[in-house]
Amino acid sequence: MKHLQAVPEMNRVNISAQVQISKEALLQEILDQGQTIIWVIKAQWREPEPFSFISGLGTHAQKEERWQIHYYPLTNEYALSNGAGALRLFHHWQDLVSALEQIHDFILPLQQGAARGQVALRVYVDIQALPLPLRLRALLDHWKLESPWIVSAPLSS
Repeated sequence: MKHLQAVPEMNRVNISAQVQISKEALLQEILDQGQTIIWVIKAQWREPEPFSFISGLGTHAQKEERWQIHYYPLTNEYALSNGAGALRLFHHWQDLVSALEQIHDFILPLQQGAARGQVALRVYVDIQALPLPLRLRALLDHWKLESPWIVSAPLSS
């Protein structure tokens, strides 16, 4: 993750980030073989350090978006669709990569009373959504198709 910006608004946080994708060639190979990739963006609103590590108690809100990525060989296009069904088509691999690297206006709703905290963000490929032969390769070869959690400075909502 190259950059994380979290802007608190009324009962929500607006998150923007710039992600660095590693293993581009591997992802393109998986898509070119006709497989679907599930790209996940996950954000959390956590207690400020040192309480953020407490599972359950330290996390007050979280949101996850799952995007499906497909390759259509007949039209030579890559498709990116979100959970709401919006579909974007890309004629070039690098255009898709550029779109995945930019996270804009990712809204994390907050509950009342979550006055102070930190935003934590990560992106990853859902290995469990891959077909079994690829899932085994991913686990055995340690593909590491995930980013670490990136945490913002403490914020007030």
